[in-house]
Amino acid sequence: MEELLLPTGDGIQQVARLIVQQCLQLQHLRVLVFHHTLDDDSVMEIAKGATSGGFQKLEKLNLSMNHKITEEGYRNFFQTLDNLTNLKVLSICRSLPECIPVQAATVKALSQCVSRLPSLTRLEMLSWLLDEEDLRVINAVKERHPQSKRLTVFWKWIVPFSPVIQK
Repeated sequence: MEELLLPTGDGIQQVARLIVQQCLQLQHLRVLVFHHTLDDDSVMEIAKGATSGGFQKLEKLNLSMNHKITEEGYRNFFQTLDNLTNLKVLSICRSLPECIPVQAATVKALSQCVSRLPSLTRLEMLSWLLDEEDLRVINAVKERHPQSKRLTVFWKWIVPFSPVIQK
């Protein structure tokens, strides 16, 4: 199996960690998509699995719309994730109402993570609330990255109207 796009739902959410552990057996997996199902523990299973030698052929990791992952969960994930030499696309987007404010430590962990992903050409992180200093850190890493001429970071929504966000 080369691509695994998991459905959403409470059942998947309850066994997400076990699914990740089983995915480690899929030696030809190139695309892994988890939407609306991961939390801090299950996203860490992905990072631990990759660091211990799993997901070696993975080219696209889409973890978007997992609103149960906290900022701390992402920070731990970024600090742990390693050994994905073929990863080209990392998507960690959120929906507009679920924007995530981040601390400098999380941006630092993200930038260190990106520098450990030598094939990365696309980082998608829509609805992450970044300030100017965060963007400077990310741009500095981008300039030093092996794919610096190709690496694109998507962090802003582009809409043809002025958005109005209400809670």
